[in-house]
Amino acid sequence: MSNGSKKVKGPNPAPRPSEGIFYVARFPEGWKPMALRFESGVDVGHPVFWGQKVVPCLARAWSPVLRRSVAELASALDLCEYGFPRGRVVRQGARHLIYHGNNLTPFMKIRRPAIESIFELACAARWEDDEHERCLSKDKDTIRQLLRLHEDWPHAKGA
Repeated sequence: MSNGSKKVKGPNPAPRPSEGIFYVARFPEGWKPMALRFESGVDVGHPVFWGQKVVPCLARAWSPVLRRSVAELASALDLCEYGFPRGRVVRQGARHLIYHGNNLTPFMKIRRPAIESIFELACAARWEDDEHERCLSKDKDTIRQLLRLHEDWPHAKGA
């Protein structure tokens, strides 16, 4: 039985800005950001995040579409950690800097504020193009062929 009182919501908690890494990956329904926040101060690299989190999600999502087993797709994707756009968020004093490969394109429909929001960056972060974060053409081409993607996105020169 209700006593007629309503719960009053308190103010939203303050954002907790975080460092971390991210990918913008292609799923059957479109492009999605996948991020790992370094909440506990533990910094892992893109290859670890790719193998432990991104690959299993991609393999499960694409398996029914491509009519291939999850294990087969996961095995094929496992060594392509430099095929999708990615970046790293680092703290520099009171602000954050986002190193990225400058390969987000309009057809992905993922904008910089969406990435900043994932890491709860209250004010706009500074974005810096970093060749190290660019896609490698070999990995990108393997992913495009494996997932039967017609879209193309920038990669590192000569890579």
